[in-house]
Amino acid sequence: MAALSEGEGGAGGFWRRRSLRFWLLLCALMSVLPMAVSAAAGYLLFQREIVHPMTEVARIDHDVLSPMQDLPLRMWEATMSLSNYRIDGDERQAAIYRNRVGVIETQFDLLLAAAGEAGMVQSIKLIEVARGEWQDATAIGTALTAIPGGAAAPDPAATGQQMQEFERTVARGVRLLDSIHQELENEHAAAYLKMRAVVRVADTIAATSLCVALGLMLLSVVLMERSLVAGIDQLVQGAVRVAAGDRRHRVRVELPPELRKVASAFNAMTDQIAEQESLLAQMAHTDGLTGLGNRREFDRVLADNIERVRRYGGQVGLLLSDIDRFKSFNDTFGHLGGDTALRAVAEALRSHVRAVDRVFRFGGEEIAIVLPACDGEGMRQMAERLRAGVAGLSIVLADGRTSGVTISLGGALLPGDSETQDDLIGAADRALYLSKANGRDRVTLAGQPG
Repeated sequence: MAALSEGEGGAGGFWRRRSLRFWLLLCALMSVLPMAVSAAAGYLLFQREIVHPMTEVARIDHDVLSPMQDLPLRMWEATMSLSNYRIDGDERQAAIYRNRVGVIETQFDLLLAAAGEAGMVQSIKLIEVARGEWQDATAIGTALTAIPGGAAAPDPAATGQQMQEFERTVARGVRLLDSIHQELENEHAAAYLKMRAVVRVADTIAATSLCVALGLMLLSVVLMERSLVAGIDQLVQGAVRVAAGDRRHRVRVELPPELRKVASAFNAMTDQIAEQESLLAQMAHTDGLTGLGNRREFDRVLADNIERVRRYGGQVGLLLSDIDRFKSFNDTFGHLGGDTALRAVAEALRSHVRAVDRVFRFGGEEIAIVLPACDGEGMRQMAERLRAGVAGLSIVLADGRTSGVTISLGGALLPGDSETQDDLIGAADRALYLSKANGRDRVTLAGQPG
């Protein structure tokens, strides 16, 4: 048996290359008839209760669970595109929204087809309900894309209510998909537990055969343990741990090659799930273009800081910055050039703030900076440092040309300039407007001249 632990090129490599049928036949020959019977029973049990269920689980994970995880993300992406259109009136966002609606409809079709092939009758009903919620939302979204957005919106209050209803309807659909996903994961966990029970039954069969076949049976059981049972147990334990939420666990199986392939596929599936979960978590609070926190994350962080101020005292500052003459920059260098400039400005702002400060894309070319534990003079110094840092940028565009931009900033404190989150944002926005009105490339704090 020591040969089993040798390198791939020696005798150990020979044994590791042996197939499952080889091990079963060897054990049967060694145990004569009792071992032949027990090996056949074990093999059939393994195929029916382990390999087939695991293959089915892997197929459902690939064909149903992965798309089901992706659908909520795409639904929120469509929501973001529609929200952006309502905020700035950019028709490209409306076009992106319509395109994403088509993609989501296609994904629902594929998901329902996969669930049908798997015989998931109850899940199909729930998916259809989730799809109905999404279609209700898209009916609202279609109406919203037909209404001018941004400053041209005829009735902001009414369209705002429609947008909220759209988001609530999407949220209901997402919750349904999440509940289906959780239920399927629970079923998989139960299947893994059942497979563990089957392994224990296989051990009992092997032990009974050992009593009948005496010495040769003992050796055959040892071979079976080394070549088959240990690998199955590793797979079952790994499946249970991953189903319980441990995405770092990896299954290591050396023998036989069939289980080694299953282990490799299982590990690849776990990596994919972990990557998708990480991406989903990141995209939920990150702006895709700049890598900064998005508006939703901004609202959360600012609210947390305001709550901390109310509990423990002190002040929190808010700076709103806007790239000067950004439309003219886009007209000159194109929107790809504008994206390059926006990324460069975002990185410059992020590199000049303190470790405790947070930078967010507020909307369009507007970037917000939350400054915890900051007074008026500290906020002015920080704003001037940010303004100078951006003014000193040399932005290299894709065609090799270089250019620069400037920013205007407006700041406000809570308490001091405001008492609520909305008041704080409004005060900073008014200060930013004064910076723009007074010549740009400057800093204005609430209650002070620009």
